[in-house]
Amino acid sequence: MIATVLILANALLALIFAFSSPTFKAIVREMVLKERIISYNSISNAGRELISMVGPLVGFFLLNAIGSRGALLVNAITFLISALAECFLTKLDDNIGQNNKKERLVVSIENGLHYLWKEKSILFLLLLSALVNFFLAGYNLLLPYTDVLYEDIFKNFYSKAMVAEAIGAVLGSLVNSKLPVKITKKYITLILFLGMTGGSLILVPMVKYSKIMIIALLPIVLFGIFLTMFNINYMSFIQINVDEEYLGRVFSVIFTVAVLFMPFGSWFFALVNLAGSINGFRCVGLGIVVLSAIAAATTLMSKNMSKWR
Repeated sequence: MIATVLILANALLALIFAFSSPTFKAIVREMVLKERIISYNSISNAGRELISMVGPLVGFFLLNAIGSRGALLVNAITFLISALAECFLTKLDDNIGQNNKKERLVVSIENGLHYLWKEKSILFLLLLSALVNFFLAGYNLLLPYTDVLYEDIFKNFYSKAMVAEAIGAVLGSLVNSKLPVKITKKYITLILFLGMTGGSLILVPMVKYSKIMIIALLPIVLFGIFLTMFNINYMSFIQINVDEEYLGRVFSVIFTVAVLFMPFGSWFFALVNLAGSINGFRCVGLGIVVLSAIAAATTLMSKNMSKWR
C-alpha cells in the first residue's frame, strides 16, 4: 500500500512539474525587467545548483534524525511554503497579460505552432536545443560507465565527476552573472558557449594520460561551466525575444522536444555502443562542436538573426 502511494505521489509530482516548469520560465518576463533577466537566471540557477548539492546531505540527516515519514512530512511542508510564497508574486505592470484571449486548447497549440513557424529565429533555437539534447543524452549515457572505464586509474570516478559537474554549474552561473549584458545578449555568444561545451568533452579522454584526479576532472568542471552558461542565455533569449502571448506555449514546446530527444539520443548512442570506450566523450564533444559551427555559420548568413549578432 505504501509503495502504491509513493508511486502515485511521484507520478503526480512529475505531472505538476510538467506544467509548472514552462509556466515558471514564462512568468519571469512578467516580473523581471528585461535588462535584468540574464542576471536573474544566472543567480537563480546558481541557487538551484547549490541546493541540489546540499539537498541530499540534508535529506540524509533528516532520515537519520526523524525517519522516512518525518522526512516526507518536512518535504511536504516545503512544497506548501513554496506554494504560499508564489501567491505573493507580483507583475511589473498589472496590465501585462490582460489582453490575452481565452482559446480552446487545440486552437492555442495551433496558434503557438504558427508563431514558431513564422519566427524562424525562435524555431532555429528550438531545433538547436533538440539536437543539443540528442548529444547530451550520449554524455549522460556514458558518464556512469566511467567507474568501469577508469577502474584501473581512479576509484568511484562517476560520483566525483557528478560533484565536479555541479561545481562547474555553480561557477558558470556566477561567471555569467558578472558578464556585461551587451556580451551575453549576443546570439553568437550563445553559440560560442555551446562550442566550448563540446570542446570540454573532447578533452575528457586525457584522463588516460594523467594519474592526477584534479586534472582528470577539469574537463568535467569546464563542461558544467559552459553548458550552464549556454542554458542560462538560451532561456534568457527566449524570455526576452518571444512575444509574451506565446511565451508559455513556446516553453511547453521546448520542454516537450527535450523530453522526446533525450530518449532517442540514449537509444542511438547505446546502439552504437558509445559506452564501450572512453573515446565516446570525444565523439559527443565533436558532435556538439560541429553543431555549434553549423549554427554559427547559419547565424552569420541569416538576416533573421541580425539583431542578435
